[in-house]
Amino acid sequence: MVVTLAVLQWILTMLKAALFVGLVPLLVFAACTRSPLGNLPRDPSAVEVVSSQEPGSPSGAFLTPLWGDRADDREAIASLIEALARANPVAASKEEGTQETERFLRIRYRDGTEVQMRPAWWCASWVVEGTYCSANGKRVPEHWFVESPNMTGIVESPTLSAWWDHLDEYMPPVKRLTYPLVVRKGETFAVSGEALLRGDSVRLTIEVPGMPKMLLAAIPLDHGSFVWQGTLPPDIPAGSALLYVEVPGVSMDGDTLTVLE
Repeated sequence: MVVTLAVLQWILTMLKAALFVGLVPLLVFAACTRSPLGNLPRDPSAVEVVSSQEPGSPSGAFLTPLWGDRADDREAIASLIEALARANPVAASKEEGTQETERFLRIRYRDGTEVQMRPAWWCASWVVEGTYCSANGKRVPEHWFVESPNMTGIVESPTLSAWWDHLDEYMPPVKRLTYPLVVRKGETFAVSGEALLRGDSVRLTIEVPGMPKMLLAAIPLDHGSFVWQGTLPPDIPAGSALLYVEVPGVSMDGDTLTVLE
């Protein structure tokens, strides 16, 4: 059988066309499934702080923040933002959402951008659609509910799940306010705070029944932390008092302290 040059050229043309047709869906799929989270900065120094809180917000226990300008925190931040950038959006069913009482992670970038993520849940009966499960709920493995300027919805990420498994190592729980429960008038005592993520300073005040709040000090924050030492106002009466750490834009309850003569 003799195959002419024209026939060979026709066969090659048809093969190229078939190959192109086969590649088009792959190219379209790759373009459509590229994560919109991949546009977020991947340099840890672009991150201001990574914060988290145990369930029970706003009174739940806080975790130690990670700071982008701290050398010791950068490796953990780098692995987190890389996992987020590689997360793949998924088409979630109407039964899939997140529990707002779940522990969350929040990344705040230096340009003001914020990204928040929580584990995704499957729920047969949502009290509020996609935010609180009333019954028959369960975690969806490797699925995460993400809120960001680029997208809000469910993503899939085994790498993010692996990072989450070490969350307590990267960000151990921290007591937000430490102070003595009993203070004697004229005696020097110390108050320290952690995970205070708004503003550059706090006001430490004390309040007793029948009297206005008294300012103990205005204290600058260093990476969300402060330590203060001092004494109580001389005119404060003995008895029960409330100690407040006043943070701009945050409502916080007072902590009970007993004043002795």
